[in-house]
Amino acid sequence: MKVIVLLALAFVTLASTAHAEWKWEHPGVAPYAASRVDAMQKREEAFRKLGFPAQCIAPLMKETEKPGARTTLRMGDRFSAQISRGGVVHGLNEGGGVVAFKSPMLGMQYEAPAEAWTITCEGQILTASLPDVCFNWTSAISQAIAVVPVVSSGCVEISFPTRPGDTVVKFPVIGPSGLDLSKDGCTGIKRAGDQTFGPWRNEFCSTEAPILCDFSEHEAIIGQRVQLMGSYWIETHGEHVLRLPAFIAAKKSEYVVAPILVRRVSRHPEYPVGRPGSVEAYAAARAYGEQRQEWIDDNSDAIGVRWFDYENGSATVWYTQAEVPKGRAQLYWPWKEWRGRR
Repeated sequence: MKVIVLLALAFVTLASTAHAEWKWEHPGVAPYAASRVDAMQKREEAFRKLGFPAQCIAPLMKETEKPGARTTLRMGDRFSAQISRGGVVHGLNEGGGVVAFKSPMLGMQYEAPAEAWTITCEGQILTASLPDVCFNWTSAISQAIAVVPVVSSGCVEISFPTRPGDTVVKFPVIGPSGLDLSKDGCTGIKRAGDQTFGPWRNEFCSTEAPILCDFSEHEAIIGQRVQLMGSYWIETHGEHVLRLPAFIAAKKSEYVVAPILVRRVSRHPEYPVGRPGSVEAYAAARAYGEQRQEWIDDNSDAIGVRWFDYENGSATVWYTQAEVPKGRAQLYWPWKEWRGRR
């Protein structure tokens, strides 16, 4: 059994690097600050040491006056640098850092919620992350990609059904960056009961992200990032249709639309932070696993709609696997299939 332990640490995911990265193996050993308040008071010093461009310090200071977005650190995530006790900086001279936590118990894997702020400055995307417990400011610096409007040469559609008891549908569009899909004339939604296509909607995930709308695992599997997020509360049941530019279904396209259906809306259970390796932590981890399984039972896994799933410009997600016609793409709501894969 794999037990997931949540620590309060910062994270940023970057592309892999060929350098000999600094390995972050022992979380919480050398905290930079004693509290979040202390960390915020010392953040300008940290930002200057972490490699952020000097001209970007002021806008980053202003951005961090607001609460940051919640995010999660996972094994293998990469960052540019991290500052620890005494102002010691790690990763800056090693070509970056990588999360490589040492686990004290067999079968136990660390995950870590954190607070993060991101700005674009001087042609770069700058992210400052702050641990909830360790308070070691972490930097991530990458080149910004220019976003341009899409000029579509046709549309494709994805239809899916909902039934009584279903409450929310989420459908991230994951793929290469650089194109603003929201600006394309094809992009739209026709909900059950609608007579015509309306604008793209993101009602649910705009308020519940990232706790209920974290697609980092899907991004890791596909190797791309979410470029357009869609979601809404289901008011009428029946057939719903998403419409997108046709190039996402072109041969060898890297775009994947990943619809998810939710029955009972509930927040993902939080793992109680305790002393790693203790009997209490192990018991809490087991309880967390049981609560998480209940959450999984109310949330279908994502069903990835890929370029080869479209037929004559359309793809259909069926309600159950048994309803998929012979010879058609195996697209259906995969309820409780996580249980067999974990």
